[in-house]
Amino acid sequence: PPSADQQVTCEISAPAVGAEVDMSAKMTIEGDAEIDAGKISKVTLTVGVKVVSDVTSVPFTYDYEFAEDQAAGEFKIALAVEGDAGAKASDEVTVMLKAPEQHLTCTISEPAEGAVFDLGATITIKGDATADIGSVSAAVLKVGGKTIAEVTNVPFTYEYAVAADQAEGALKIELAVEGDKGGSASS
Repeated sequence: PPSADQQVTCEISAPAVGAEVDMSAKMTIEGDAEIDAGKISKVTLTVGVKVVSDVTSVPFTYDYEFAEDQAAGEFKIALAVEGDAGAKASDEVTVMLKAPEQHLTCTISEPAEGAVFDLGATITIKGDATADIGSVSAAVLKVGGKTIAEVTNVPFTYEYAVAADQAEGALKIELAVEGDKGGSASS
């Protein structure tokens, strides 16, 4: 039975209850506890379902790194402390994890904007894309409005033969990419 003459309290001071947490960054967790007599003998920080073995005393600041496969949604952080005479206290914070937004960029590096080609010539088309998080999962190259089936990912080099009967004038080359986490871009 807990000792009647030992009182302990604890608090998770960061993150705040209900805070929206971006999973692409580390989450800083801060906690503290107070005891009126004796000393705190045990500190247990549980993040999600994992006990953090690095946190064994108070006060603490801990940077939690999310696993690649961590799902968005409600996420619990719990702190439990015990005094040397058996007094116990706990605190729990629930935060909302949000998936980071994926940003992609893509470029057509060849041919240069405004380049001039003869009818019947072969145009070398080069393109690439990058994602700030995750990866580029699909690419679609269109030349003159027609999708080039051979180009499905980046980087690529594609030799496009200009038809001898192609109408003179501008030829539009478009590249669109999609990321594995919902991002997209086009050039």
